[in-house]
Amino acid sequence: AYLDPHFLFNSISASIVCSVVLGEHFNYQDPRLLQLLHLMNEIFIILYSSYAQVFEIFPGILKHFPGTHTCLYSMIQEVKDFITENMERHQKMLDPSGPKDFIDSFLLLMDKEHSDPESEFRQQNLVHMVFSLFFAGTETSSSTLCFGFLLLLKNPDVLGKPICLSEGISHTKLFLFFTAILQNFSTSEDIDLIPQDSGVGKVSLMFQIHFLPHQRG
Repeated sequence: AYLDPHFLFNSISASIVCSVVLGEHFNYQDPRLLQLLHLMNEIFIILYSSYAQVFEIFPGILKHFPGTHTCLYSMIQEVKDFITENMERHQKMLDPSGPKDFIDSFLLLMDKEHSDPESEFRQQNLVHMVFSLFFAGTETSSSTLCFGFLLLLKNPDVLGKPICLSEGISHTKLFLFFTAILQNFSTSEDIDLIPQDSGVGKVSLMFQIHFLPHQRG
C-alpha cells in the first residue's frame, strides 16, 4: 500500500499546533482536524497559483470578476470561524489561575489591558495570530519534512553508519519515526526531485511512498 507522507506530516504538525494553541490534541481522523487540513491545503494551492500572483498586482480590477479569489476568501473565513468558535469556548471556561494554552494566556492579557486603548491584545488580533500560527506551523513544517524525507529516500547512501546522538535528539518522536522506517524498510530510488514551477515560487512534487520490508538474511 502507498502512503501519502505530506498528509501524515501535515496531521502531526497541525495536531501539535492545536495542542499548544487550543489546548486540545486531535486524533488524526478527527473530522474537525481533517477539514482544517483540507482548507489550509486548498488555500496554499490557490496562493501558489499564477492567478493569485496576478490578483496581487491588480486586486482593484480583478475583485470585480469571478475567479479563485472568491473561493480563497471563503476558505480563509471558514478557518477564522473555527478559531473564533474555539476562542469563545475558551472565554466561557477561562480559569485566571491556570491558563492551559496560548489562547487562555492571550485572553488573560486582553482582560488585564482592556482599559488601554493602545493595547494590541484584542479579539481580532488573537484570531489573526492563531491563523498565522496554523499556517506558519503546519504547512511549512510538513513541506520541509516531506522534502527532507524525499532526499533521504533518493540518496540512501548519505545515511552512512549510525552515530551517537545526544539523548535529547534520540528520544524525539520524529527521530524515532525516521529511524524505525529506515531500519526496517527500503523504497524506490527512482524519484523525481525537480520542483514544479507554481506562480513565482517552486514547490516539491506530491508523491506517495511504497515501503518494502528489508530482507532478513
